[in-house]
Amino acid sequence: MTPNIFLVLHIYRRYSALVLLLFVHFVLINMGNLISFAFFLIQLFKFSFEISFVLSFLPLIVPPRNR
Repeated sequence: MTPNIFLVLHIYRRYSALVLLLFVHFVLINMGNLISFAFFLIQLFKFSFEISFVLSFLPLIVPPRNR
């Protein structure tokens, strides 16, 4: 089961880098416009809620290590 966990960690690391890149990209776009920036904050909140919701189901998908 160890390669499976390492694979998930590797995917999550690359995925979090992509999310950070998107965050910087949207902040640079919405810097001047307060209305779209508020809309972006709402979208970011929903997006982080979806990510935490998916991550809460990861222990069900990935079997825990036997000790």
